[in-house]
Amino acid sequence: MFSRNDNHSGWQQQPWLTAILCAASLLFFLLFGEASATLVYDRTAIAQGAIWRLLTGHFIHCDLPHLLWNLLPLALIGGLLEQRIGWRRFADVTIVSCLGVSSWLWFGRNELLLYCGLSGMLNGLLVVLLVRIWQENRHPMLPLIGLVAVLKIIVETTTQEAIFTHLSWAGFPEAHGAGLVTGILFLVITSEAKRSVNSS
Repeated sequence: MFSRNDNHSGWQQQPWLTAILCAASLLFFLLFGEASATLVYDRTAIAQGAIWRLLTGHFIHCDLPHLLWNLLPLALIGGLLEQRIGWRRFADVTIVSCLGVSSWLWFGRNELLLYCGLSGMLNGLLVVLLVRIWQENRHPMLPLIGLVAVLKIIVETTTQEAIFTHLSWAGFPEAHGAGLVTGILFLVITSEAKRSVNSS
């Protein structure tokens, strides 16, 4: 699925794209404030042509705790993943995870008018990271981390309450599940594509 040679400059490269994404999220918050009306996922605005919100909405946050709770895992998960698969593949995973969550919001939850935050797409990155590290060392903690992530999503979706955070906007835990499923689909599709290339 992945190999250490996926990135020409080596798997130990510096995670510059992750740093840029963290800086962009922080900059958006400082410049535009909470839940920027120009960049947030807004169903009405998207229907009128503002399709950039399908991506930018994930990097907008409703308050300072929301921003901090998202930036820390982005720096950790994104940094570890980008070092292993290179910035180009990391960009692919990030875009697909954002669009996967946005697609779920658009087609699965048409009553939801506004959404913001990284937590949904971060679950897509987490799935890919866990699989990548599993390929490296088969550490027994990795399946446990994956199981905890799934259980957290189930509990939050069932109770409609975030376990660790209390934000100024109502949480939407189903987006976490959408991100996780998107990460799995990304792995399946890229694995099949690689298999097809190798067999041709």
